[in-house]
Amino acid sequence: MNMRKPDYYDNFHCIADQCPLTCCQEWKIYVDDDTLARWKTLAIADAVTYREGERVIGLTPEHRCPFLNDQKLCKLVLTYGDSVLSETCAVFPRQIHVRNGVTEYSLAACCPAVVDEWNRKTAIRFLEEPGSNSTDRLLALRGSMLALMQNSSYTCSQSLSMIFYLLREVYDADTITNQALADFTDASGLQKLADAIGRLPAVPVDSLAECNELFLDLAENYRKEGLYPSYLTPIAQKAEEIALDYEAPDLLDRLRRFQISMADYELLFQNYLAAEIFSSVLLPESDLETMLAAFQWIGMEYAVLRQALFLRWLLDEEVLSYETIRNYLCVIARMTGYDEADYCEYLENSFEELIWDWGYFALICPHRSVFS
Repeated sequence: MNMRKPDYYDNFHCIADQCPLTCCQEWKIYVDDDTLARWKTLAIADAVTYREGERVIGLTPEHRCPFLNDQKLCKLVLTYGDSVLSETCAVFPRQIHVRNGVTEYSLAACCPAVVDEWNRKTAIRFLEEPGSNSTDRLLALRGSMLALMQNSSYTCSQSLSMIFYLLREVYDADTITNQALADFTDASGLQKLADAIGRLPAVPVDSLAECNELFLDLAENYRKEGLYPSYLTPIAQKAEEIALDYEAPDLLDRLRRFQISMADYELLFQNYLAAEIFSSVLLPESDLETMLAAFQWIGMEYAVLRQALFLRWLLDEEVLSYETIRNYLCVIARMTGYDEADYCEYLENSFEELIWDWGYFALICPHRSVFS
């Protein structure tokens, strides 16, 4: 079968009891038909319940899977072996999609071991089996987006805003021309675009306020349900505090220092964003509009992640470890891990229209440091 996958895909393995953020806690674990039938024969189907119309494993009052032991190992696997697992548990964090006869494999950002893979690499590549090439224009467009995202001449925020600008032009033209694809990689044209966008005025307090409100909005339901309290409660309280006065003395200066401190993790963020583009913007039924909506969602996820890290940095006396950054990346990825229909509905309900204008994207993902 023809195949595409990132070059680190085969390196992944579950680290089980060594995982700092187990996937067996604080989110829904779906139970497929075959698993339910198998569990009935083992008299363990009473662990299954329904939530929001979906069949899932009923979590304990501590939001843990009832089959998770104190050593963070699965009691089912220890007793019956891997074959007893539900499809969700067996596959996660792997994602598999088939488009035009080609199977694509990727790994979700929700898993700390996946983030560790990104952190170990200076760059990631996306591999294809011979014969998996296609005349799919959307596939070519995604390839162009990845090329710009991995262009070391630009920061992550620069690449994101430039991709959105070029992608919005393709969307408005409603056609993917060879010239449009070339615009994502033409060095001279990209520099002119970067210079032009860089001359646009930036309002740091507006960017800060919008990203803070986005974080609070996305975190609201998780806080109500008591999920990820050690991660979300302190920073949400800090977000509510700074929301009282976004022009408070020293706040914007601290934001500037935070942006500088994050430069050490630019390569990690670049790998993470490239992986998200590969896995999320081109699904089996995608068209130009849903590709653009998916990219907007990635931009919003990154903006919320940066805001969460800024809030944590404020609380931790302006220091963040790699482990803290990794774990927040996983938590935010889990909070934003909607399927296509759900995030499109969220975007339409929250922004009145599915597709943003470039100005809003630039507000939450400034092309440059808003202080430069």
